[in-house]
Amino acid sequence: MTKISSVIGKILSSKTKVELLAFFEQNPWTIDTADGVAMRIGKTGEAVQEDLYDLETAGFLKKKYIGHVLVFQMNPPAVDEIRQLLSEYDRMAKKGESPQKEDSGSKN
Repeated sequence: MTKISSVIGKILSSKTKVELLAFFEQNPWTIDTADGVAMRIGKTGEAVQEDLYDLETAGFLKKKYIGHVLVFQMNPPAVDEIRQLLSEYDRMAKKGESPQKEDSGSKN
């Protein structure tokens, strides 16, 4: 198992994390709350909260307070790594491999 596959297995363990990374990669200047980001990808704030923290802990996102409001944004030095992870994820998906588990963060 390569290092990138190991990271995919740990960080991209859910569809929501993949969607969050893809969203921030496509919208690198976005700074928003968990609820705001969730709305943009069709999820609930509660459904993405833990994944946002996981991605922040891994160094892909940054969190900060604006006043009393916690917001998330992409960590600019991680852009290349995010792109590499998403590319590897796409390659694995095309081969029928899947590092992710099912999650229930979708809105009904």
